[in-house]
Amino acid sequence: MQTLLSASNVVTHDTAMLSPSFFTPQSWQDAMDIAEYIGADNSEAAAHFLHALEGACTQLAALPGMGSRLTFDAKALKGARMSRSRKV
Repeated sequence: MQTLLSASNVVTHDTAMLSPSFFTPQSWQDAMDIAEYIGADNSEAAAHFLHALEGACTQLAALPGMGSRLTFDAKALKGARMSRSRKV
């Protein structure tokens, strides 16, 4: 059970599938910070964010080439893809 604390509330979400092993340490911390920020105003929205992130990571692990290829001028974004996530 992952517990996210904020000044105004506590968001609890079972992160059995959402594992730090899916992420670099910085991106894991970013995801937790985003959930905490959302949870400060709306704990339900924060839980939805984590659920959607879980789904996206599961899909990407199964189908890493999914989504539409995007074109950017920045070399760091070469090969970036975009895919819509379902509303939860």
